[in-house]
Amino acid sequence: MSSKRSSSDKNKPLSSPVYEIPLSDEELIIIGRIAVMWGHIDQQIDLILSRLLGLKLVELADILSGKMIGAKIEFLKKGAYRAKNKENEKAVKDCYTKVKACVAERNIVFHGSWGREAYNKKRPFVPCALHRTKGSYFYADRLWKFHELVNEASIATDAACTMVCFGVPVSDARNRSTYFGREGKAPPAVVPQARYIR
Repeated sequence: MSSKRSSSDKNKPLSSPVYEIPLSDEELIIIGRIAVMWGHIDQQIDLILSRLLGLKLVELADILSGKMIGAKIEFLKKGAYRAKNKENEKAVKDCYTKVKACVAERNIVFHGSWGREAYNKKRPFVPCALHRTKGSYFYADRLWKFHELVNEASIATDAACTMVCFGVPVSDARNRSTYFGREGKAPPAVVPQARYIR
């Protein structure tokens, strides 16, 4: 199901922000895909941690309240030894490694200020995001490669979550749906084979 503008907004262009968004529509789509994948990664890490630590998600939320993703994945690294078996432990460690490899760039892409680098002699005015405190740049032409890195982290996180939380072998299926429900309620019979998050 896609999101559509209401009929009264159908012919209206999106309003212009104060500053230029120096990205193409394709680049903005890639950032959107990364954001959606990252939401799944974040949620699956919560599920893995809750199982490894023997906590309900609400209890885990109290512990992780205010913690950034970097701190959260450090909990994942420390909790890997609690996995039921070596295969699950290896999956959790792989998840940790691949997610950690994305965190710094993810923070610049989502929290940096997008503009153009003015002093790059080789590529003047190239679109990039600037990390406000570290002065690091993330160049827009790296978005596709970064998308692929985040996708690898997503696959590793899904594998760890599938093994640790659901006790089933990892599926190679892609584009599965996620359905949300309430604790103790079974998914409706019409829901296709997919992960059902409670």
